[in-house]
Amino acid sequence: MRFYFDYNATTPLCEKARQAFTQHIDLMNPSSVHTEGRRAKELIEKARGKVSGYLDCDADQILWTSGTTESNNHLFTSLAQTPNSRKKIITTTVEHDAVLKPLENLEKKGFIIKKISVDRHGKLDWENFHHELDDQTLLVSVMLANNETGIIFPFERIILEAHQKGALVHTDAACAVGKIPLFFKKWDLDFLSFSAHKFYGPKGVGGLLVKKDLTHPLLFGGPQERGLRAGTENVPGIIATAEAIRFSYENLEKENQRLVTLRNLLKNGIQAIDFKAVFHEAIEAQLPGTFNVGFSDVQGQTLVTRLDLEGVASSVGSACYSGTMQISRVLREMGISQDEARGSLRFSFGRFTTEEEVKGLLDILRKILPEMSP
Repeated sequence: MRFYFDYNATTPLCEKARQAFTQHIDLMNPSSVHTEGRRAKELIEKARGKVSGYLDCDADQILWTSGTTESNNHLFTSLAQTPNSRKKIITTTVEHDAVLKPLENLEKKGFIIKKISVDRHGKLDWENFHHELDDQTLLVSVMLANNETGIIFPFERIILEAHQKGALVHTDAACAVGKIPLFFKKWDLDFLSFSAHKFYGPKGVGGLLVKKDLTHPLLFGGPQERGLRAGTENVPGIIATAEAIRFSYENLEKENQRLVTLRNLLKNGIQAIDFKAVFHEAIEAQLPGTFNVGFSDVQGQTLVTRLDLEGVASSVGSACYSGTMQISRVLREMGISQDEARGSLRFSFGRFTTEEEVKGLLDILRKILPEMSP
């Protein structure tokens, strides 16, 4: 038996999404004018409407993409090509590379990128944020929830203060959609990126929420997605996404309470095993299914490998770097010491995680931690 504790990397596909994908995999090109094409187009638009209901946006504010990375690149590329005297973009030091890398590219083109630091509990340096936020700020891009620690940023405050300076606001919500309630219109957000495989949907499909139309496409070609994203749509993936988001938001409050109980069970169990364990968590808001812990005198990557051999899937941080020996950049940026960060692991869980699995993980940790400590 294997235990999967890497939901922040990719969630398992829920059954409704799986069925929707397989049942619609043979649909025709939605750009075709014949009956088969119109049927595919109709189902895409129906899915757009379903997703909009859960994200508090209008259906026509959803731009289908291949996922968060494409959505982020599309947004930044479009803003860079739109004439504007403002050239400053504010972000944080703990963003995913799907934000930081395209922003580095904009920096080469003359944009000013300012990264705001956080403390060891993920709290934003508001003094620095206020110092950098001015009438030259074009965009504030801050992730809604951190993928490694689960720490949630106070987004309503960020939006209010950014808009007071005339800046637009974007959030990479890859780790938040399906896990916490989102209110695109209520919060007055300008842009939001998401990926379906983070909330029990298929890989290779996602979206960008846009309050007002972008002016430049990222992909050129056909007229799909109002001319903003050329290429034949991933029809079965989009339909499956609508089923996945419905699944992820069903009984969300009750489910999140269950996940908090499981997280506390894991935390208390680890404290009983290793009194030196350090928990990298928020003082305030945090995703209920994300748990980041550091073990003294243990290499995190080595522990991940050992856990894998014992039947446990976990990670040292972002899946993009889980195959490397790099120490978590996010933890370093939070001011966690190199030695402490080196022994840190992320356990993330969700709808299919059971109490028995958490207890099974604790049994394995009781066995292997003493063997790995000097």
